Amino acid sequence: MNKIFKTNLIIALMFIFSMFSFSVIAQTNDYKPLDAKALTALVKELKGVVSRTESDAKKSAAVAEKWDKRQDLAGKTKEQVIDLLYEDVKSVVTNSGTKYEVYSIFSFYKTIPDDKITNGQKTFELKDASKYFDIKISVESCEDGFCGGMAMFSFYKKGSNSAYQVIKMKDTQIQLDESGNAQANISMLYDNQSVVNIDDFNFDGIEDIAICDGANGSYGGPSYQIYLSSKSAGKFVHNENFSELGTHLGMFTVDKKKKVLRIFDKSGCCWHVTEEYAVVNNRPVKIFVQEEDATIADEKKVKITTKNLVKGKWQTKVKFIKRDEQ
Repeated sequence: MNKIFKTNLIIALMFIFSMFSFSVIAQTNDYKPLDAKALTALVKELKGVVSRTESDAKKSAAVAEKWDKRQDLAGKTKEQVIDLLYEDVKSVVTNSGTKYEVYSIFSFYKTIPDDKITNGQKTFELKDASKYFDIKISVESCEDGFCGGMAMFSFYKKGSNSAYQVIKMKDTQIQLDESGNAQANISMLYDNQSVVNIDDFNFDGIEDIAICDGANGSYGGPSYQIYLSSKSAGKFVHNENFSELGTHLGMFTVDKKKKVLRIFDKSGCCWHVTEEYAVVNNRPVKIFVQEEDATIADEKKVKITTKNLVKGKWQTKVKFIKRDEQ
């Protein structure tokens, strides 16, 4: 075995050992016990979750009492603490819907970084967004009129205290109103965009929902994931095809009269596009495009290109107008 081979072997072994050590350290950090401050904050937060979710004040108080008597939480990881606390919830709470909601929220807390729990998450309730259901939003953090990070959207039928569906998002963006509340059903181009928009997106007569999944739209604007209401499933079901329309310049609009969905987008100051989509077999199909292009060589004119889908074929018309005619 020559010296060069020996040297390369040693370097390789050192690299493998360093990678193994890094993996062990990373895993240890991921599963380290909560410190006293984080533990206290977590228990306080979860007590609030139970009291807001369980309509029977005596039962929520009984859960809190069980938690206060526990002497086995110190030295545990966040996941271990949450699992132990949920065992007490199961021993007291009897309603299956309430237990489902608490379990979903507790699972959500397992994904929140420890320091975020210490700082406290924010909860909003939307009671006027729909005629048929209310929404409770739990979001990771808020600052300067906006909230973001991991979030959970719980849906309640009007008059019910138990969530019938919980949707978790890895990220969201909530623009707060002047009173510091989350907004719904607001889509003002270049202005306010709400975290939730409710409308009949596939024109079947049933409300669907769009949930903001962060700032992934044009120019760092909000983007939306679309969930269609399913009678057979009894809940909202995510739809990838409709969600693709939620990545443009703000939330798309719903034209109930023409039964089309309309998106807007732009590139810089001088190119704009409007597209319309019909819904065919529960899928959005592009049927109209209008481009306004002021980047052409003639600085006094704007090129308007209009495309219409007629019997499966695109018909295109181009015209030029003076800029002051817009």
